[in-house]
Amino acid sequence: MCAAKKLIFLDEPVSALDPAAAKEFYAILEKLNDEGLSVVMVSHDLDCLDYASHILSFCGGKIQFESCADFCAGASSGKSDEKRN
Repeated sequence: MCAAKKLIFLDEPVSALDPAAAKEFYAILEKLNDEGLSVVMVSHDLDCLDYASHILSFCGGKIQFESCADFCAGASSGKSDEKRN
């Protein structure tokens, strides 16, 4: 974990946590974010999408940056792969 005054970088922060502890961790991050801390996080845990505002994804050799809502809408509509390729 690396933190600066207003920014924190996290790499797979909940990978060794049980689901309850992960949910508590995300709630703490959400509170810190509401207080002005920017959070940049690498994760394979899709539960973090409930807390994310934006997603940077790598798919099919393409890099995509979009709002979490747009990312989830594309994934649920089946257009996710089409949009990114």
